[in-house]
Amino acid sequence: MLYVVGWNKTCKPRKERGIDIRSLKEVNLAILMKLAWNFLYGQDDWAKHMRAKFNTKAGNRIYSTQGSSVWGAGIRGAVTEVEQRSGWIVGDGKDIDLWRDNWCHQSPIKDLIDSNDIPWHCLKAKVSSIIHNGHWRVSNKMAAILHRLNINLSTIQICSGKPVKRIWRPDIHGKFSVKSAFQEIRNKGQSYW
Repeated sequence: MLYVVGWNKTCKPRKERGIDIRSLKEVNLAILMKLAWNFLYGQDDWAKHMRAKFNTKAGNRIYSTQGSSVWGAGIRGAVTEVEQRSGWIVGDGKDIDLWRDNWCHQSPIKDLIDSNDIPWHCLKAKVSSIIHNGHWRVSNKMAAILHRLNINLSTIQICSGKPVKRIWRPDIHGKFSVKSAFQEIRNKGQSYW
């Protein structure tokens, strides 16, 4: 007797009534997420080169490129997946861009405001500019912006005297791995045992 099962059901673990075959699309995305993690936060020569090539001097990402299959068809899409699942240990805030990094929300403040009328290229503040003696200190204008965006700074801990650290939120230790990326993005089903 021959049974026909949909591919999306096949690509699940046995405990979700699958047969433990991994979707190559999901595996590929998890590996691209590793490249995206390195692009965003790596300090090696490749990461620095890629950021110089695909970010403007103001720190904005270049989304339209010609002739780059690595960026256009791969890493660019994985960057969003990584940014949504990464966070910060604020520390002194010196290396966190106040407007372009997602230090207080899943998305950067710039993306939450989503206005082309603001000269973003002129805004270069770091999070350290709103930290004073280990406490949040924001201007009335900045407080109003954060309030409108439903961001409550009192829920964000400052680790005074410690450097800024990027973390992968799905991992209890904050370390990125292809395995945890795959678990995050895979098509999950209901567990049966």
